[in-house]
Parts: sequence; C-alpha cells; structure tokens
Amino acid sequence: MNPNPLFCMFASVMLAATSALAQSPRWILEEVFCHEVGAQLQYVTRVQGHGGLTKVVLDNLPDDVDVSDVQVDLPTGMKLVAIDQSEGVAGPSSDLLSMIDEEKALELSMALEAALLQSLEQEQRFLEANRGIAGSNDVLLVDDLDEMRHYVAQRHRILAMEAVELRESLKSMEDQLASLREAMAPWRREAGRGRRLLTLVLSGTGQGELTLRASTQQAGWVSSYDLAWEEGTGKLQVERYAKVIQSTGIDWNDVILNLRTGQPLGEMVGRQPVARRTLLQSSEAEGGMSYCASYEWVSSGLRDDRARAEVLQGQGAFASNWQMTGSKPVSVNGNANPSRVWLDRVVLDASPRWEVRSGPSDAAAKSCHTTGWMELAMLSGEGRVFRGNTMVGGVPVNMPAWGDSLVVELGRDQEVRVKRSMLQDESGTRRWSGKTVVTQMRRIEIVNDKSYGVLVDVSEAIPEGPAMQVEVDATAGGAWNREVGQVEWPKQAIAAGETWTADVRIRLVLPPGVRVSNF
Repeated sequence: MNPNPLFCMFASVMLAATSALAQSPRWILEEVFCHEVGAQLQYVTRVQGHGGLTKVVLDNLPDDVDVSDVQVDLPTGMKLVAIDQSEGVAGPSSDLLSMIDEEKALELSMALEAALLQSLEQEQRFLEANRGIAGSNDVLLVDDLDEMRHYVAQRHRILAMEAVELRESLKSMEDQLASLREAMAPWRREAGRGRRLLTLVLSGTGQGELTLRASTQQAGWVSSYDLAWEEGTGKLQVERYAKVIQSTGIDWNDVILNLRTGQPLGEMVGRQPVARRTLLQSSEAEGGMSYCASYEWVSSGLRDDRARAEVLQGQGAFASNWQMTGSKPVSVNGNANPSRVWLDRVVLDASPRWEVRSGPSDAAAKSCHTTGWMELAMLSGEGRVFRGNTMVGGVPVNMPAWGDSLVVELGRDQEVRVKRSMLQDESGTRRWSGKTVVTQMRRIEIVNDKSYGVLVDVSEAIPEGPAMQVEVDATAGGAWNREVGQVEWPKQAIAAGETWTADVRIRLVLPPGVRVSNF
C-alpha cells in the first residue's frame, strides 16, 4: 500500500517542527563587558536549523534585561525571525539544593538522637519505679541485695551520662541547623526571584555557534590598588585590581572579564553639562580626601542613586573609552558581594615628599609623587598602602583633574619627627573697648632621623574671623597666606640628622564676646 503523499508531507513538517521545538541547547556565559554602571553579558551556544522554524530558549537572565537591547550573531545560513521576552522564576540553585540535602540530613540525625534520648529517659523512669527490687530489663541471678543496689546505681550513672551526651549532641545539631537555615535564607529568596527568558525564533538550514549579548544595569566596578613605596629606591610598586560587584543573582563563573568605563547599551541618561566635583589629593585637600563616585557606587552595594547619577554624568573614574581585559577567567558572585580581580603589577618612578600641618601628630605625613599614571591610563579609585607585607591604611587614589603629578599618601613617618612648643602665650581684655588681645610665640621643630635628606612642606594654621585683626611674623622664610589662613614654608630641605626650626609670632585682636578655642 502506497502512503498518501499529502500525509507524508504533513508528517515531515510536524516532525521538523517537533524536532525544532525539542531543541534545548546548553548556553555558556562566556564573556562579560563590565562597565562602571551595568554590564553586557555574552552567551554562546550551538544551534542547527532544518529549513523550518527553530525555537531556542535562553532562561535565567537578569530580570532587567530588555529585548530591545539584545544583540544576536547567527551561524551562516540562519536568520533571526523574532525574539520573545517572558518572565519566570530562578528556581533553586545547585548551592541551595546542596544546602537542602544537608538540612534534611541534620533533621534526620536530630530525630534519631531525640528517639534515643527518649528511650534512655524511659529506662531511667523504669529503674526509678523499681528501685526497691532492683528491677530492670536484665535478669539478675544474684542473692546479695547490696550487689543489686550497686547494679541499679551504676546503671543510673551510665544512663545519666549517655543522656547528657545526647542532649549536648542535640544542642550542637540545633545550632548547626539554625546557622544553616540562616545561610539558606538569601538563597531561598533568590530562588523565588524573577528571571527573564528570551525565546529566539530562527529560520534556515545553517548550523554553528550562536552568540547573544544582553545588558543589565545591576553591575559596576572601580579601580583598586595595592601601593608599596620602596624606601631608598625612588620606586612605587603598584598592583592594579578591579573591584567588581553585581547583584543579578546569577553568578558569573569562569568568564572573560572586559572592563570598561561609562555604561553599556541599555538605560540612556540625559546628559547635561555639569561641573565636576573637585577631587583633591594630599595636602591640597582640606580636612581629608574624597573618594570618586565610582567607589561610592560600588561600596554602596549598587544602592547609592546619587553616586550612580554622578558616574553616568562623567564624574566616576574620570576617563572615557577606557578598556582593559583580565589576564585569565574569573568568577564573580551575583549577591552583591564585591570581588577583587587582579589585573597587573607595575613599578613607577616617584619622588617622596613630607608634610607637616597643624595638629597633635608628632610625625610628618609622607607621600610620593609620580607622573607614571598617565602612561598606564590609571583610573581613580581606592588604594591600600603597604609597608613591607603590612597594610598600614586605605586611602582614596584620585587621578589629578589638573597638573600631571599623582600624589599617593603613605601614612606617618616616625623618622621625621615634629616638636611643637609655646614660647609665649598672653591674653588680656582692653578696658574701654572690651576687645581681647592674644599674643603668642610658637616654635616648630622638625627632626630628620633618616640617613638621607628630606623635602618637607610645613604649614601652621592661624584662626581668622569677621572683625578680627591678625598680625603674623615668621622666621625661616615663612609666608602668611591670608586666603587659606595659614603660615607656609614650602619645600624645606632638611639634611640627614639635622633639625629645622621656625618661630611664629601671632597677635590677634578679637571683638567683644569672641573667643578662640583650641588655640
């Protein structure tokens, strides 16, 4: 019997459609292009077309992926017909499933221990009820009542000790279970988190690799540095890292990490010309330094909307079209816990500088100046300062908005000591005007205990205010800078083992009722 041709054609079409719908390729997150705000995720898989329509589904995408931003590269011979966007839930991850198995095992162990403890307690109650005849489940072939009482007492002790051990074991397992459930809580929440699914409808007869790129705003990074000054060499050791964070709930496992400034395709922000915040370095900063917006954005766990807006307005790392690729595949968890990714190690020529300012410290602040950052296109970020293998502190590392010298703070140098003394301190109130007159003579001494000369910037703050009269005279070439309210001795050279000394005479006339504190 010859088959019906129409039936055969219909069956062939249905078979091809069934085969296409049944395709479930394995997607690999191969590469991530991480920007200061957001990231572009690159997935790859293999597909094969049979001439009809082929549907390929990519699930477990970040919930803010927008189909309009998706880019697709297809094998030769295949065409993209449509992309459909839908919603789903993440479901339990492999880590959560492993924790669930551990939870069940603990619960079973606790149930067995509880049953054993109950059995021991029943035996204890039975012995107590039959203490007079020394009854037990054992058959006692003894006539001596003393021996019977001894057996009962010994059995009581054994049961009591076993009960104590069981209760301790149960308490330990209860603590383990509580800790495990606490650790499972975020994973359970993540399992119910929304996920974006993309369904690609393809046509054609090609086969090969399919590449899909999708963008998310739930990621960011900032430069991070380990800085170590090599004493006596004029070299600054710099290890460059990227502090990467992403809160998509989806781990990036063994991906090629490409770092970029700005943001990827996706959310567009109206950009109006704005004045950048001045990020000051070293002695130029009054009352400490500021971290750049990229650092604040990452350190907030991607929750600081103000910092995010500043990054998008160009106030992040202060660089455009910057890019760098990691040296090897890395993994970054999706739960907003930052990962510090090593990039490279360089040695920069630098010159040391010391600074002495008003305050209680008895040691000069040390820093080093380098112009090598320009050649390496270093970005603003955070720094960890090391002496040998010991970290001595963390500081902002901000590339200068003007000039060419990057200043890296290295902490206090106990070999450049500061001594302050008050040679004269007099004050009094004028009888008729009620004004207060303060007269002081201060001395500043800087002792260089090093085996080589140092260059020190020295300053001494003098209070100023409305209607105040200020007179200042300083030795050793000190100049009174009225605009910033301090006497300055820039670049004072102090030879090895020498002491630099300067005296400052200050005369203040204060209006009635005005007092100066901490002066």
